[in-house]
Amino acid sequence: MPMDLQTPRLRLRPLTMADAPRIAELVFSDPEVAKGLAHDISRPADRLGFAEAWCRDLGIDGTGAVWAQGGIAGFAVIDHAGALAPGGTVLGVAGIYGPQLEDGRWTGEMFYALGRQFHGNGVMSEAGPAVMEAFCRLPTAGSLYAVYWSSLNPASGCVLRRLGFQHVGPRQILEEYDAARALSFGAFELWRLAEAAGADLPRVAREAAIKLGHLSREGLVSRETALADLRAALGGRANGDGLDAEIAAAFDFGTGNPGLAHYRYNVGAP
Repeated sequence: MPMDLQTPRLRLRPLTMADAPRIAELVFSDPEVAKGLAHDISRPADRLGFAEAWCRDLGIDGTGAVWAQGGIAGFAVIDHAGALAPGGTVLGVAGIYGPQLEDGRWTGEMFYALGRQFHGNGVMSEAGPAVMEAFCRLPTAGSLYAVYWSSLNPASGCVLRRLGFQHVGPRQILEEYDAARALSFGAFELWRLAEAAGADLPRVAREAAIKLGHLSREGLVSRETALADLRAALGGRANGDGLDAEIAAAFDFGTGNPGLAHYRYNVGAP
């Protein structure tokens, strides 16, 4: 059933296909936003297609039947109060990814993505509870899960804990994605590193090395190949031996730690 959610600053309404260009701009055209997701946005021609897939699968006028079946899926997060942008501006998206009925109960993955210019303003701390309250009001609400890059996006863990999610433990990348999809994460990081410049370069290099280390931990790429690819992406821009050593240390950190953290939420749990 369609629903609009209201918070002091925000309106959340079901995604529509008309939202795809805006989502492509906010989420899939910004490497700093996409690095926390599971999409390789290195090819500009793919970006609108990723956004359209979200809107098609999770929107009210797409091909998914979730809303008509009484569940909830993706919401456009809108600044209705004009606090962060002109009133009516879409700031991002939040909701339940892959919602489905299991034994008569709705399940799925909690997800959210916010335009970078709106980070740090408590938007998801406001939108997230509204989504969770809507989910918990469903007569057939079941359980939700969430995963995120634990070494690279600790803020997501803070948001999930505030929403009442409980940490289950680490999760292997290959438990969540197939090998081809997982390898695309490495390709994206190498592209992001090749595009990085100025003061961002050391940070991006470390982040890319950590993620490739996670892939190596699961046998998807060898240490030798990954480090050679990282150096090639740097293209001679390493700051002497210092950055090269930092990349190797970051890669080894990635191999020593699981890539994903796994959280769960059960309706009615204390």
